[in-house]
Amino acid sequence: MSNLLVQNIKHTNGTTAQTIDTSGRTTVSIMNNDSTFRSDGGAVTQNLVQGLCKHWVNFNGEGTIAISDSFNSASLVDNGTGDYATNLTNNMSNSNYGFGLATIGNDSDLWGIASENRSTSQIEITTKYHANGNSGVLVADRSAMSSTIHGDLA
Repeated sequence: MSNLLVQNIKHTNGTTAQTIDTSGRTTVSIMNNDSTFRSDGGAVTQNLVQGLCKHWVNFNGEGTIAISDSFNSASLVDNGTGDYATNLTNNMSNSNYGFGLATIGNDSDLWGIASENRSTSQIEITTKYHANGNSGVLVADRSAMSSTIHGDLA
């Protein structure tokens, strides 16, 4: 069996395309937006860039709001009770992206989260709930909030 021992794989123009560190991990400097990977079973391929989460944020929405951890989130805005917005560091290409929103609670109320206003640079997050015995929809701050966005970056 033969071994090829390298540290960098370079293009003929001299730019480094891949680096292999001392533990054998490969680092790819640039991943093209048409890069694909084969499924676990090998039957299909998937566009790697399209499948990645482009933004996520986890934050405390009660009292003084604060981001606990995030990716591609520049800042958090408190628009009032149960109404937040997160500004993206890198814009989306349009506002037709997919998103998911969540909150955690131990109460018996039925909670929902909505995003009525979203743009290429910001997503608004509103917490709403229907309390037991109350016929109307209410809004409230929540301590454990999170959001994700999937779509195309600009």
